[in-house]
Amino acid sequence: MYQFLLAICGLPASGKTTLASALWKRCKDHLDVQLISTDEWRDEAFYSDFQPWKEQKVRERARIETQEFLLIGDSIIHDDTNYYASMRHELYEMAEFVGCFFGVIHIVSPLEVALQWNREHASLIPHEVIERIDQRFDEPGTKYAWDRPIIQFDPRTMKIEDAIDEIRNFRLELSKH
Repeated sequence: MYQFLLAICGLPASGKTTLASALWKRCKDHLDVQLISTDEWRDEAFYSDFQPWKEQKVRERARIETQEFLLIGDSIIHDDTNYYASMRHELYEMAEFVGCFFGVIHIVSPLEVALQWNREHASLIPHEVIERIDQRFDEPGTKYAWDRPIIQFDPRTMKIEDAIDEIRNFRLELSKH
């Protein structure tokens, strides 16, 4: 088996979880792959009284679960904003430690689209949070080679199935080398 860690990054409400879930469903029957989605731990109470320490707890839980699954040989689809290069680098270091493939999947929905989708889905995410993340977003691949995305997925112009095929083909090509 070819173990991997895929770090999904993008704004909240940009289509990350939709792609991550579809990719996981496509892989889970023939690979030992885990979907770690931080959305599972953010509920209405989380956003109604947002405190930075709450976010630190969510990220710590995701880090621990990612590390545990990697150490037993499972692959990971890490579904979070991962908006700082340092967040993605932490995942990269975990992949390096176990010797598995690391790849960044960048969801490129612009701020206006993410805000609109957030409204349409009656999401719990305050618009100020999305705007703040947009202002602080470290564009993948602009500084470091390890951070270069294997795909930039724009859900407005690309079908999810095509994105999944592109990701799988990229991974298969690497496994040949």
